Amino acid sequence: SVLPTTPLSAVMVNMNEFSGFSHETMLQNQADVTARFTTGPIAHSLVAGFEVGRETSAPTYNNSVGVPQKSLLNPDTNQLFAAASTFPREKTDARATSLGLYAIDTLKLGEQWELNAGIRLDRFDLHFRSDAFSTPPTPIGVVTSTTAIHRVDEMPSYRGALVYKPMPNGSIYFDYGTSFNPSAETLTLVSTAHTNSGAFPVANAFLAPEKNQTFELGSKWNLMDNELSLTGAVFRLEKQNARVPDPNNLGFNILEGTQRVDGFDVQLTGRITENWQLTAGYAYLDSHVVKSAPGAAPVGSPLTNAPKNAFTFFSEYRLGGGFEVGGGGQYVSSRLAKNTSPILKAPGYWTFDAMAKYDLSAKMSLQLNVNNIFDKYYFDQLHPFHVVPGPGRTALLSLNFTY
Repeated sequence: SVLPTTPLSAVMVNMNEFSGFSHETMLQNQADVTARFTTGPIAHSLVAGFEVGRETSAPTYNNSVGVPQKSLLNPDTNQLFAAASTFPREKTDARATSLGLYAIDTLKLGEQWELNAGIRLDRFDLHFRSDAFSTPPTPIGVVTSTTAIHRVDEMPSYRGALVYKPMPNGSIYFDYGTSFNPSAETLTLVSTAHTNSGAFPVANAFLAPEKNQTFELGSKWNLMDNELSLTGAVFRLEKQNARVPDPNNLGFNILEGTQRVDGFDVQLTGRITENWQLTAGYAYLDSHVVKSAPGAAPVGSPLTNAPKNAFTFFSEYRLGGGFEVGGGGQYVSSRLAKNTSPILKAPGYWTFDAMAKYDLSAKMSLQLNVNNIFDKYYFDQLHPFHVVPGPGRTALLSLNFTY
């Protein structure tokens, strides 16, 4: 215990270690068939098929005791992080079988108009079991609670698009589509918000899928004798029943939120000259919460992991004599890792890459890639309780062979 009169230099801090491991499997199969036919003046290209998959996830969450203490003011950063004993805190076993049936028809309505119409039926069947174990000071290794859930979600989704080709090398289109996210699509019903008691609330156990709809208006053009492709689009993505914390049931969620992203993107891909190739793209995202609930992010808040600006480019040039060089970069503006109090925000960053290539023969080449050449430290993956830094300066030398 620490008394109010204890000097800070004498205060020792207790540490803990949360670790774990998991065994994951996935088997996926897809098959489709294409049929081309006409009905009167309308030409059809019909694609129909199915997808079937099986996924399993069996994580074990561990806890530790007997981890050495550290000084509050002068912690030893070289001190080994060891534990007297490590024991299971939670074991989960999730198994899901998915089945999807789909069909999409492209109808050619004359020389300048096309209509796309599609439907997909999905079935997501989940078996979930989670065992919680006792923790000190009680004897460890005793199952204190078990959660077993079987849930099946079945839902259709739709897609439709109208395409107009004012010229042979260009098109303008409008696209609308729907989709859904089952509550256990990542094979976990466990909340990421660990409570102080060490429990893992099954926050999404009884929730129906979230529903999404997408609107997009865009255009595609082939330029410079089809050597260069320019595309652009404005879009709206809306989640109509987003998961938010249940204000009346701590540790559980309800489907009372609405989230929206408005934006546009532009991409340029292809050859500017015979020896010069360029790929560049820019995306703008205006994300915000439209509808919320007490305890969730307030209306108007930006969404997490949604940078307002993102830009990428890479250019390659053939020098002659079998040599080729290239370079490019990526920019991502600041993002939120957590949009409820306390707000957690990651700064924006630039990274740059370079490439050099030499053709040893018509079928063999030697290539050197250096990524993040200035060794920029940045946050790549954001989570409410931790971040994953992006890779530092990395060099890769490869020998390429073409049959």
